[in-house]
Amino acid sequence: MKSMASATAFGQNSKLHYILLTFIALLFYANSINNEYALDDGLVITENPYTRQGLSGIADIFSHDAYQWYYEEKGSAGELSGGRYRPLSIVSFAIEYEFFGARPAVSHAINVLLYLLTGLLIYYLLSRFWFSKNRPLAFLTAFLFLIHPVHTEAVANIKGRDELLAFFLLLLTLTTLFRYLHDRKRSSLILSLFFYFLALLSKENSITFLAVIPFSLYFFGSQSLRDSLKQSLPFLLAAGLWFALRYAVIGSSGAAPDDIMNDPFLYAGAAEKSATAFFILLKYLQLLVWPHPLVYDYGYAQIAYRHFSDPAVLLSIVLHAGMLMAAWAGWRRKAVWSFSALYYLATISIVSNLIIPLGGTMGERLLYIPSFAFALFSAWLLQVVYRNLPRKIAPGLALVFLAILTAGSAWQSINRNRIWKNNKSLFIHDVKEAPQSIKANTAAAGAYVNIYLEEQDTAALLKALEYYHRAEALYPVREDSFKRELFLYNNYINQAFIYYSMDSLQQAEKAWHKAKAIKPFHPKVKEYARALALSYYKKANEAAGSDLARAIRLYQKAVELDPSLADAWYNLGGALYTAGQLTEAGQAFEKALALNPDNEKARQGLAAVDFLLNKKK
Repeated sequence: MKSMASATAFGQNSKLHYILLTFIALLFYANSINNEYALDDGLVITENPYTRQGLSGIADIFSHDAYQWYYEEKGSAGELSGGRYRPLSIVSFAIEYEFFGARPAVSHAINVLLYLLTGLLIYYLLSRFWFSKNRPLAFLTAFLFLIHPVHTEAVANIKGRDELLAFFLLLLTLTTLFRYLHDRKRSSLILSLFFYFLALLSKENSITFLAVIPFSLYFFGSQSLRDSLKQSLPFLLAAGLWFALRYAVIGSSGAAPDDIMNDPFLYAGAAEKSATAFFILLKYLQLLVWPHPLVYDYGYAQIAYRHFSDPAVLLSIVLHAGMLMAAWAGWRRKAVWSFSALYYLATISIVSNLIIPLGGTMGERLLYIPSFAFALFSAWLLQVVYRNLPRKIAPGLALVFLAILTAGSAWQSINRNRIWKNNKSLFIHDVKEAPQSIKANTAAAGAYVNIYLEEQDTAALLKALEYYHRAEALYPVREDSFKRELFLYNNYINQAFIYYSMDSLQQAEKAWHKAKAIKPFHPKVKEYARALALSYYKKANEAAGSDLARAIRLYQKAVELDPSLADAWYNLGGALYTAGQLTEAGQAFEKALALNPDNEKARQGLAAVDFLLNKKK
């Protein structure tokens, strides 16, 4: 009985709940604060010219697509359908840059703080308004939300702040709305509308709360469905205002992606696309129940196209149809499971690729807002199980179960934060979990090249080659699009650098020729041509004393790659002269003089050639 009394006392102790939730959030994510910038942080912070202007860049941030500067730099009209208008998180980065400069620790700390406040706000909303007579359910929901490892991407990746801000502001929207139901102060409703508008400015998927808000009012606001819909109308106006602003800034649709990297469904038929989308929805459910493995990229071709005959696709359809049936079954009773199902389906819908194209297959960060439903449902289910256990053993079993769950989640989350340390650790680790992703393989190759540059470890170059070759093999060859050519050019020019660094000049030249065939006038092509030419020239000089024929071949390679190498032409002339190839020697000396008229030795060599040729006549 004493254990039951202790459990009851804990269940009602809000102060202790807040302390424990704070401790859990910090325990799970404190080690992410010392991480560096990673993945797309450059797009929104370190490389973004508007962010680096600090406070003076805020006007530009609000008046442009989130990636407009990048598109302009690449000479592109845009690479993602629908555009990206989410200025609020980028504004927060600009403010940080103004006062702290490029200090990732500050940004990571703010992400952790936002995550902590979100957990506390979940508890406040539920314990104060939704489940005021069931604080244990409120605590357990917030607790399960905070310990879920699938949130590591949103928290440990600074760029994930758009998700963090959006959900935090959406929770504030619900909290102030329910406060308005209790105090009937117009200021609370105005605050709620303001927070919702800010949430929309943080991330577009906040639009799904136009469904969540009336559901919440109906299930937890003691209102009829009609009154709930009526109460939600002002939020429709707020969304309309946001949409008008968004349209004025970036238009209606943005660019239509024309490459597989920004549209993984580019080569899928309508049926394949829908079937694959249902498979991805099943993958999301799997990550909620069993969050392993976690990876930063699920792009082409990590998730293969699926068909409706696929058992996994059929299972997904059954499960999601079951959610709808559960929602209907518990509608009149206003059951927790019914709300959880409706909330999840509403918030996952916009990132499912079934309604609008996402520009990607899936992402763990996209589960951040929908995962609240999983936490709420799981907390309710655990409470039901707890209440049906024998009273003597229920507290002990509950404690053991939560301890094991917390320990497992902590291990995975803390370890995942370490992997998010920087691009090198992230790319090298995750390519093993996403071996079919073109992006993951290319990124891993680049990481190994950087290791070579930092440590001069030639073994790293071999790993880089392995991943570049794999990425090349994975890229579809269905059409010769500009994007494919750009991808292959970058791949080949990087291979050329690796072979060159390994002193495999013939392989480097082959890769260089492939790159040149795609972009013959690119500055990098000329740069690598000269580097190869100089290497051949050096090897020719080394061979000249012992293997004249080889030296001639190497000199010829050098001037073929870079005809402007005057010294190579002169030495080629000398080698040909020694070999008795007088006519060719004279031509080489002439080339050397054309490039460097002051080369007296070349002039003497040409005179000697002319003398011998005339003598033969």
